[in-house]
Amino acid sequence: MIVDEATLAPLRDADGLCRVGRPAPLGGPRRYADVPGAVWPAPPPPTLFEGALTPTPSEDAFPQMRATAAGRGRTILVLAFLDRVPPLPAGRRWLALEHVCGGLACRQVAMIATPLTPRPPMQAAFDRLAAETEEAAAGRFFDARSAPEAARRCLAQIAELGFSCGPSAMERLCEALYPLDATAEALERASEGAGDLAALLARAEAAPTLLVLAQNSD
Repeated sequence: MIVDEATLAPLRDADGLCRVGRPAPLGGPRRYADVPGAVWPAPPPPTLFEGALTPTPSEDAFPQMRATAAGRGRTILVLAFLDRVPPLPAGRRWLALEHVCGGLACRQVAMIATPLTPRPPMQAAFDRLAAETEEAAAGRFFDARSAPEAARRCLAQIAELGFSCGPSAMERLCEALYPLDATAEALERASEGAGDLAALLARAEAAPTLLVLAQNSD
């Protein structure tokens, strides 16, 4: 679903922000009781998308992410707001998305995001990152705690590419969702033509995250 300020303005609180909310519990409406090591978070609070907006599944928004008979799908780079959403600049395509990730856990992560154009070397590197962690830990790469070895490999690859993944970003790390700390330097390193988004990085209480999205294995 495409969103803009006209869509979001009625949903904003007194501080000018609107809330996306926490990720849905692992497994969404189903709980995978047969998956050892799964940690079920508390039910999420009301979110931006409950009744107000209908998020588009990420694979529908970006069909190139899907695998085909010709081979693997491509990763998608976005700048995303996962918690609080500030006023959004015009001239960008902003989407209300729901992304499925976490292997067998099928985590459902809601976000307001804008797609970015990766620099060609980074597109190839992000595709490799996703390929090497697909079905990691036999599909149990729910988060860094569930699959510490897979998480260590991801973090090492992210560091080799010149990015960081701090504690806040690492909370989101799982199969098919690879967060990078959103700094002006990271935005420039990862993408082309995203200089207009640098101003969004300054508001600490509504900080975005760079996300590499991939097709989930389950």
